[in-house]
Amino acid sequence: MNASKNLIEILDRVTEGALRDSARLDVLMCLLDNIACTECGRVLFRDHSEKYLSFFNNGEPVKDMAFLRGYFGHILELDDGHRKSMSHPGSVVLGALLPVCAKREVPAGDLLKGVIAGYEAAIRVGMSVQPGHKKKGFHTSATSGTIGAAMSIAYACGFTFEQKMCTLAAAVTCASGTLALQDDDSEMKPVNIGVAAANGVLAAQIGSMGLASPDDPLGGDRGFMKLYSDTCDYSYFDTDNMTVTELLIKSVYRKKHAACRHAHAPIDCALRIAGEHPEITQDADSIRSIKVGTYDLAIKGHSETVWTNPSGARLSIPYCISCALMKGDVGIDRFTEEAASDEVLSKLAKRVEVFEEKTFTAALPNMRGAQVSIEMADGNMYNSKVEHPLGEPENPLELGDIEAKAKMLLTRAGDEHPLKTIAEVEYSIFDASGLYGLIVK
Repeated sequence: MNASKNLIEILDRVTEGALRDSARLDVLMCLLDNIACTECGRVLFRDHSEKYLSFFNNGEPVKDMAFLRGYFGHILELDDGHRKSMSHPGSVVLGALLPVCAKREVPAGDLLKGVIAGYEAAIRVGMSVQPGHKKKGFHTSATSGTIGAAMSIAYACGFTFEQKMCTLAAAVTCASGTLALQDDDSEMKPVNIGVAAANGVLAAQIGSMGLASPDDPLGGDRGFMKLYSDTCDYSYFDTDNMTVTELLIKSVYRKKHAACRHAHAPIDCALRIAGEHPEITQDADSIRSIKVGTYDLAIKGHSETVWTNPSGARLSIPYCISCALMKGDVGIDRFTEEAASDEVLSKLAKRVEVFEEKTFTAALPNMRGAQVSIEMADGNMYNSKVEHPLGEPENPLELGDIEAKAKMLLTRAGDEHPLKTIAEVEYSIFDASGLYGLIVK
């Protein structure tokens, strides 16, 4: 099997007109969610972009825009994701695609095609190398995300087959990203996403040259899959399997809580317990211990009971559960310097134990669940189990939830941003001065 050529055949299929129309709402929801997350991140962390751009006297070419949109799209940990690929495709794919479409004034129909192709490529490649890819320490959002970002541009810009193959080969050699960037309360996790978006633009630029390409840069003996994983699954590129025409953009999850996805099932458990037993939220000292059983991949880097900044707190299941119980939510305001240094939350988090529950590990990648048991000082025990955290396709956020989230983020940013509903996004993508005008700032 030639995984590279088969991937392009799959992308050709899923970007046909009928399939694009069936995914129209999914595309619009992804766009609204991404624009809101990115805009709020950009405004709340404005000094980051000022420092970045000032290095070259405030120059802002397309690759810089892609880096910043990818970076800010992920910085609040509210961007969409995909369970089986263990990645965040939206912030990378849209981070790269939207600035390119704005610069080239790409027609709306081709923009939609690019979104679908980008999500499809990023997710399909990510699934093909998991779980070995993550276990090796690669940040899938960045690696398969680079490939998705590059292919989104190739399809939006109408590349030939030769240009698509060249783009894919360039994306494979540009793909990078290590999970080490999120260790030790590092603030650099969103850098992986920004670099991937910028590299996606670079790969597409190279692809436009139409250079002679290797026969299978994705699945060959020295290709992406075999180099980056010990668990390669080529069935995701089987063009004889009709499931390849099922649009993977339809299987993304969307976030309500501003924390790493591995913390969401425990958060939902804690919120359910707090709702059923509100008395426990009044006194943290009344809680003797909290035990969290979850799958193995959610433990390393996410069970820390001590953190030094908001970045570390976003990844800490103990902190996030403490917020859910004591504050009633795990929104963006729980990840300021002041909030992350709250003594009550810090004290409670030290009573949280996160351990592997083998039944959840065995259920991967079809389910990413958790169970939480809270033991009270008076001996009472409260338990909750969540198999699919809120926002998964099996437990989705509704259209109104996405619009409410967008309004909250854009209001929180203090920006008079006109895109707060799906209808406004749909209208604006047919107006070059609308959506694209908002991307180029």
